[in-house]
Amino acid sequence: MKSALPEHVPMACDQERTANFRFYSPSRRAISSLTSNTGREHMAVSHGDLLETLMERPAWAPPGIDISVPSVSRMYDFYLGGSHNFEVDREAARKAMEFMPGLPKIMQANRAFMRRAVRHAVDNDVTQFLDIGSGIPTFGNVHEVARAADPAARVVYVDHDPVAVAHSRAVLEGVEGTAVVSADLRKPADILRSPEAARLLDLERPVALLLVAVLHFLEDHDRRTRPSPN
Repeated sequence: MKSALPEHVPMACDQERTANFRFYSPSRRAISSLTSNTGREHMAVSHGDLLETLMERPAWAPPGIDISVPSVSRMYDFYLGGSHNFEVDREAARKAMEFMPGLPKIMQANRAFMRRAVRHAVDNDVTQFLDIGSGIPTFGNVHEVARAADPAARVVYVDHDPVAVAHSRAVLEGVEGTAVVSADLRKPADILRSPEAARLLDLERPVALLLVAVLHFLEDHDRRTRPSPN
């Protein structure tokens, strides 16, 4: 499927470079409003259009997911030039770019950083990865980069977004050495105790923890409360 990225947005390149970006709150609020239930009226489709969309549902889109509503994970895939997105996601992504035109470049820089980090880890004999806030693992994600360097690498993807989790499980079906966990990064014990993590990760050996472009989604009230000193 040909990328629908605007012509002025370059495809992600994996050059060895340093880039510092900040995901500003206005952009974050814009994306959140575009993908929330309250924004459905902006993305509403007729019954006929919805029926047609459902009939053309690809194999990687789970039946339980409403593909008439934009998804942050699929918007991210669009910014990367991937094919796991729909027109409703592309429309929402373009609207978000009205608030922050540089979004595609930021997402591509994030992905380039992730690739460098994964390769660096494998070069140092770390072949286990825990990717929290992973979104949809497509278009050159952790398992592809890691297993290209070491076929024995193992990757556990974690996300709390049911859309991302459902898509991820469909995309990774049959891919050895990978698993998807539905969990919240604010509850690390739930992640480590999950059957998927227990099956794939040997915690007696080094595990690379990836928190790529996710911490800015935490609110101040999500900060872990520290016990008062006695």
